[in-house]
Amino acid sequence: MRVAEDVTGVSLSKTDVILTIKAGQDVEIVDGQSAGAAITVALIAAIRRQSLNQNVYMTGTINSDRSIGPVGGIPEKALAAAENGSKYFLVPKGQSTVVVYVPKTSRPYPGWRITTYERKIVNLQDYLEDQGFSIIVDEVERIEEAYTKFSMQMKGET
Repeated sequence: MRVAEDVTGVSLSKTDVILTIKAGQDVEIVDGQSAGAAITVALIAAIRRQSLNQNVYMTGTINSDRSIGPVGGIPEKALAAAENGSKYFLVPKGQSTVVVYVPKTSRPYPGWRITTYERKIVNLQDYLEDQGFSIIVDEVERIEEAYTKFSMQMKGET
């Protein structure tokens, strides 16, 4: 809330801020620090009475200096975003390269199957394309940059 106040110049000290997150389907919990930057973008838009592009998804923490901090589980979050129709996925600066685990199965003896998982470093956008999704992955460093990405996409720009 403080970052949204800082960005907009509007004090919310005499305002009750109640956040309601609605999902079009059953989802697990949407909370925690990973949602911090997205919630801050939503608060800024609410204060400014502006709409955000529903095709833009993001993950990242929010820091008091307006920077967007790192999070875990990016490949899984990106896949979930793509599966739910996202056209743009914003990640913290430096997190568009991710680690995924690729299954490798061998059959050393008849009736035996051994599956191991090989660690592989990949570009997130390439990974999503390999999974059959057409989605733009973009890194953002500051909340103003993230807000602009949501607003630019409203105008059909990239």
